[in-house]
Amino acid sequence: MSETSIRVVGAEKLGKLGADLKAAGDKELRRELFRACQRMARPIAEAIRDAFRKELPGALGEWVASALTIRRRVRTIGKGAGVRFLVKRPKTGAGGEADLSAMDRGRGRHPVWGHPPWVIQTSGFRSGLVRRVEEGEVAREAVEEFNKALDDIAAKLAAGG
Repeated sequence: MSETSIRVVGAEKLGKLGADLKAAGDKELRRELFRACQRMARPIAEAIRDAFRKELPGALGEWVASALTIRRRVRTIGKGAGVRFLVKRPKTGAGGEADLSAMDRGRGRHPVWGHPPWVIQTSGFRSGLVRRVEEGEVAREAVEEFNKALDDIAAKLAAGG
């Protein structure tokens, strides 16, 4: 399966809070942290789907967006601390697999008139689709709210739960 990833939260703040929560053993605050991740993830996942739907040429956008699998990976401690979205479009029947990372680089591969030979197309594809989602307004707002939630959780932890 082809996949691409989007990283929206830096490691420092989340990593420190995650380590502090683990050391304190406060399961309720850890649950609150993961609920905050879920609240942040919904609008970003929809922005990812919309970006593929709107920016890919012709019917390809709807074809890719309709079958996207968007998984969220949350790591709260260690080197890889942060929130990362893994975006895949699995192979589904005769439609085949979509090379999402190639589409992000501004290239698409498709059969000519629905059957072999396959060709690589660059026209109609703009590179940087993933970067535009990462830097977009929806992601900025979601991350801002998530950072506020992290601050609230850190304040609760400092106050003793």
